[in-house]
Amino acid sequence: MVNSSTIIQNEPAVFVPEQWRYIIKLYADSYLKSKVIDINAINYDLFFYLSVDNTFHKITRKYHGKDWEYIKDHSRNMLIMK
Repeated sequence: MVNSSTIIQNEPAVFVPEQWRYIIKLYADSYLKSKVIDINAINYDLFFYLSVDNTFHKITRKYHGKDWEYIKDHSRNMLIMK
């Protein structure tokens, strides 16, 4: 029985790479209004219902050179959108 003191939380949604590609582009364009995403500073509260795991980082590498430039070194972890 569900009442006002009960919280039901579903499992985070799991997306395929193509869906993540669009989510990342939408995040940059609509939320950040920027061509640069600092991956270390992503507001993960926005992705609360999404499963942000190693798949996310695989996607950043997969679309490198196509939709964005992925830069990762000792002090930076960012995407520069095309």
